[in-house]
Amino acid sequence: MYFVGVDLAWGERNPTGVAVVDPEGRLVRIGTARDDAAVVAALWPYVQGDCLVAIDAPLVVTNQTGRRPAEIALNRDFHPFQAGAHPANTGKPEFAAGPRGARLANALGLDMDPQSSAARRAIEVYPHPATVALFRLGRTLKYKVKPGRGLGQLRSELLRLMDGVEGLAAAAVPLRVAGNDDWIGLRRQVVTAERKSDLRRAEDPVDAVVCAYVALYADRCPADVITYGDFTTGYIVTPALPSDLAPAPREPGSLRSVRRRAQGGGIDGAGVAGVEPVVDQLGDEEQHDAGRGQDADQQVLLTGSAGQRRQQIQRRQAPHDRQRSWGCEVPTGFAGVTAQHQYGHVDDREHGQQQKRCGAPEHLDSASAGDRGDIDDHPDRDRRGEQDRHPRGPTSRTHPAQKGR
Repeated sequence: MYFVGVDLAWGERNPTGVAVVDPEGRLVRIGTARDDAAVVAALWPYVQGDCLVAIDAPLVVTNQTGRRPAEIALNRDFHPFQAGAHPANTGKPEFAAGPRGARLANALGLDMDPQSSAARRAIEVYPHPATVALFRLGRTLKYKVKPGRGLGQLRSELLRLMDGVEGLAAAAVPLRVAGNDDWIGLRRQVVTAERKSDLRRAEDPVDAVVCAYVALYADRCPADVITYGDFTTGYIVTPALPSDLAPAPREPGSLRSVRRRAQGGGIDGAGVAGVEPVVDQLGDEEQHDAGRGQDADQQVLLTGSAGQRRQQIQRRQAPHDRQRSWGCEVPTGFAGVTAQHQYGHVDDREHGQQQKRCGAPEHLDSASAGDRGDIDDHPDRDRRGEQDRHPRGPTSRTHPAQKGR
């Protein structure tokens, strides 16, 4: 059985990320494709037998306006973590003739019902809430190219995501990417990037790997996955949000706040244009500490041994505590680029017994740039619109929309 991840672009001119994981959790393919024919050709060898294809794009859209019930429900849980979903409706041109994701799933002969027991299936997923839940993030990582984010910040955040993915090798549901030559090349591309466009090209394949892992995780730990919505009105599948995970506090000096204050103060036209260079400079400066010494460490990041990487991280990493997630054992606290990951039986003091966790062992902290109004989707794709403003509600493995199913 193969587990496939697809970070689907809205149109056929932009790249779509594709990743494939085998039953042992090994990454066997990672890359990009553009038009529908190229995406189908890339996936075809891996979907002839049993498979689960996780697509980062809506598969079912029936509402004419506003948000789908699935997006409203997901946003109640994940909006405080800046991982809310944008609205999908048939009033938008990209959905007027049906979602692209559904066309691809149908072309591959995949069953899109999330409750189906078919051997060959496709599900809709969303990497941002998945990474929040798996890595216990207080807010999403800011690796998407957006105005005001400097090259150093974007590289640091994307490397943190890649470190988390590599750390899944030590999870109860392991994902093994480090031995894949294309993954190694992708990491080199990120580390040596000289332009934001270099990082933009790496986003899609990395997101596709996250999608593929969500498919693997959903297959191996179904009790720890939640489906928001249903097959009738649309749905999103993601690892459940840990009940004890709190969102990171809002940063009052964030870049978006600077822009709002400038615009709210009556600055418009040329005035706003004059503010932009200052905001861009802030984007570079606020990541100064995170990027300090990066050039000197590049060779270690690319070719250094595991011991060298550990020593590099230990100079910057403070001790952290292990905490529980939905069936996951996840140590919190992360600083640096590549950390040594540990997994095993841990002391569950709450229950007074040893329990083995199902899920990710890693560890990304909640300190990253951006403020609560920020959603990190690719600007060229407009992945999901603006965030829902409902307060966070209780999280359960079976969402209310799924009761009775």
